Amino acid sequence: MAKTITAMLIGIAAADGAIKSIDDEVATHVVGLAGTEYGKTPIRALLHMSSGVEFKASYDGQDELTRLGRDLVGGKDPVASVAQFNTRVAPPGTRFYYASVETEILGLILRTATGKPVAHYLSEKIWQLVGTEDDASWAIDGTGQELTYCCFNAVLRAFVVGLDHHRRGRKGAWRCRHCWRRMVCCCDGISRFRAVAGGNGGQTPTRSCDNSTHPSLPN
Repeated sequence: MAKTITAMLIGIAAADGAIKSIDDEVATHVVGLAGTEYGKTPIRALLHMSSGVEFKASYDGQDELTRLGRDLVGGKDPVASVAQFNTRVAPPGTRFYYASVETEILGLILRTATGKPVAHYLSEKIWQLVGTEDDASWAIDGTGQELTYCCFNAVLRAFVVGLDHHRRGRKGAWRCRHCWRRMVCCCDGISRFRAVAGGNGGQTPTRSCDNSTHPSLPN
């Protein structure tokens, strides 16, 4: 769910004006990526996993996904960790390729645009509003940045409560409902955003997504 949640938060940040447009280039928000291929990629292309930047994930323990994870957990600067992948193979928005690094970059954008840790932004904008009974947690890298491509942890009933609030359209719940469909799911004929669940296996520090500020909403 981490990738889906991250994309939803991008939609909320855009609706709130923290992100001017999802057609902004990444470097508009992550200045450390200026001059790189990812820096020149629109946020929209990252949402669609269609950046056109080469990133290989063969899941054999030797691929670029493994290198990214080792760098992040090992404490390497997250901007430098993603900047190393800098070969363009297609124009942005023209080719879907499942690449976890693209959601990691969305997390960097959120941190800069909102001025808050991603887990705190999630707590404020979604987790507290939907009335979950339990806190969630999000694994963080060696610098304290959420690993937004994976590793979000919550009990199943929290997702059930959230989906119920979304279905009923309760006031304040899932504010990105419209922008999620409009901006992420089916723009410009690009493939739908695809998400996978991740887990930290108890090996990585986490940041809490607190549910305690607001009481559960009434039926």
